[in-house]
Amino acid sequence: MKKENDTTKKELAIVFAEDEPIISRLYSDALRRVGYEVEVAFDGEEAIQKLEITKEKPTLAILDIFMPKMSGFDVLKYIKQNPKLQRVPVIMLTNAAEIENAEYALELGAVLYLTKTQYGPKEIVDKIDEIAAAYSSKSRGGAIPEVKTKVKDISAQG
Repeated sequence: MKKENDTTKKELAIVFAEDEPIISRLYSDALRRVGYEVEVAFDGEEAIQKLEITKEKPTLAILDIFMPKMSGFDVLKYIKQNPKLQRVPVIMLTNAAEIENAEYALELGAVLYLTKTQYGPKEIVDKIDEIAAAYSSKSRGGAIPEVKTKVKDISAQG
């Protein structure tokens, strides 16, 4: 059972940046099925363009690290340095399971770092629901919380 309702999900535009079409479709379809509006980007530059377009709505960005034109790290840096986008919560969703990458992403301002091999699509959607609920306009009363998560069991992956 979800904590937030469909209204909360419809208030949130997710920009999902992933260069692999199959993975992009898998996750964007899963997010749409539960009620999110999803804009898909296949490279870092397109992700920034989509974020700029959707900035009038509260937006959450989900970024892969390894993408053409700009890496997920570069997009994350851009978001956090841009006054109009810096409050956008960013989730890194990647195959890069190195602890250094996770720590770096969190230092840059990501709120969550997930490896695709550690979680299935349903678990990832559940984690996105948690972040979305924390950032929804109804639950925050206009203020955006400072959310930081720790890297969970990334070093235990084989």
